[in-house]
Amino acid sequence: MGVQVQLLGLHLPALTALIQGRPGAIAEFHESAGSIILLLAGLHALAALWHQFVLRDGTLRRMSLR
Repeated sequence: MGVQVQLLGLHLPALTALIQGRPGAIAEFHESAGSIILLLAGLHALAALWHQFVLRDGTLRRMSLR
């Protein structure tokens, strides 16, 4: 039996098999890289909010389409 996937209440077919034992270095790297990307995206969003509401320097206005 593979990994169960559910999307919007629908059960999709299993796409991968369960991993026995440790996943390996590639899986660990993939997990770490994903976490780092999420962290950087969060910091980027916080910086945008800082510019908008604390510095009030118009950065978001200049970046948006007019």
